[in-house]
Amino acid sequence: MKSPTLDQQSPHSPDAERAILGAVLLDNSCWYQTDKMADVDFYLPSHQRIYSTMAELADAGIAIDFVTLTEAIGARDKRESRGSGMCESVGGVAYITSLTDGLPRVKNIEQYVNIVLDKSKRRQLLLELSSAIERIRGDHGPIAEEIAQTDARLMELGSNTKSDPKHIREILEEADAQLHADMVEAGERKAIGFTTANDSLDDMTGGYHRREVTEIGGETSDGKSVLMRQGIIANACMGVRQLAFSREVSRQRLALDFKAFMSQTNPKHVSDGRKMDMFERERFKDVNKIIGRWPLWIDDSRSLHVDDLVHKARKFIRQNRVEMIWVDYIQLVAGTGANATLQMENVCKGIWDLADGEGVAMVVLSQLNRFPGEKKQRPRLRRSKDSSKIEQDAHTVIFVYQPEDDDGRRIPQKAELVVAKQRHGPTGIIGVKFNTETLIFEER
Repeated sequence: MKSPTLDQQSPHSPDAERAILGAVLLDNSCWYQTDKMADVDFYLPSHQRIYSTMAELADAGIAIDFVTLTEAIGARDKRESRGSGMCESVGGVAYITSLTDGLPRVKNIEQYVNIVLDKSKRRQLLLELSSAIERIRGDHGPIAEEIAQTDARLMELGSNTKSDPKHIREILEEADAQLHADMVEAGERKAIGFTTANDSLDDMTGGYHRREVTEIGGETSDGKSVLMRQGIIANACMGVRQLAFSREVSRQRLALDFKAFMSQTNPKHVSDGRKMDMFERERFKDVNKIIGRWPLWIDDSRSLHVDDLVHKARKFIRQNRVEMIWVDYIQLVAGTGANATLQMENVCKGIWDLADGEGVAMVVLSQLNRFPGEKKQRPRLRRSKDSSKIEQDAHTVIFVYQPEDDDGRRIPQKAELVVAKQRHGPTGIIGVKFNTETLIFEER
């Protein structure tokens, strides 16, 4: 397949490119204002070559002037057999000397740098879109996969900006501003992040944080989905914009669970509507007005690849300003790879990149391993199925645990929330009780 190319109509600004090169020749202090640039950001090949040669001189600690620059380009031309050493590859010595014609000495060339970077980004975008069109026409693979890959490339292009090192004074100002913004956003909440719906857990962790991934692990029926459901409800009532990927429970079942909680209706009565009395039926109906205003979206796709998850999430972040994403549960999300380990690494990378790149809080549920005949024990790290990558990369790991008696029956009154890992805070055990009537965790 022939690769797309750019023509003379592609976005570029020869004048801005010349202004940058000429300014550096007149005053080498301007060079350090081009740190965000690379030679490929220049459109004209001659300008790319001049800039890359300037970079070689700067790296070697050699002053950049007409003599050193023409000597370096001439020597480079000879090495690459591109002329007699008279700078033919860039239009000759006369072109280099013309770069400063009519150009005043300026100390600040940031405006020119920004123009060139803007044009470069536009050219990259055009190339990527052209490549995508060629791939689609080629009809070589599933369209869903092509959409996900194109989306990922565009997102990478959008975030592919260089960052200058900053003095600690500036960083302190940014950190204070971020803390203030977090406090304003938190308002009256107990957590500085998004609430976990448990006061003690909020105190220990500060809640679920933006740009971080929290793992909630647990054995089957220990209550990891319950903790997720409580968190969704608590945050929805505060207006937090959420997206939930539910592979375990249908969206209709989740909606009924929300209604049971908000209407204080016994969940067992909801499962069998015939058991609801007149008052429960009325409350159950009225609560639709409240839940219907929640900024909450639910996806219960039975088959979900991580590329699809990321694509959908980014779409809803753009369209609906989603701030928090739930995944129930991570082992049910498909990934790409030759074996289960590589597939899980692919899933984790997609989810972790999504949290960091989009600045959202990610909460993923994870199934814990338990071998046949093994006595139930308090969870610890490396118990998650395919745990190494999940637990290694997670910022916080919380296990849900309901101990068993000697006969193998759960003891819900002695349930625990185990903070097994936290990068920026303590670990520990929080005692809770699981209310078997309301199906929620309560403070103990």
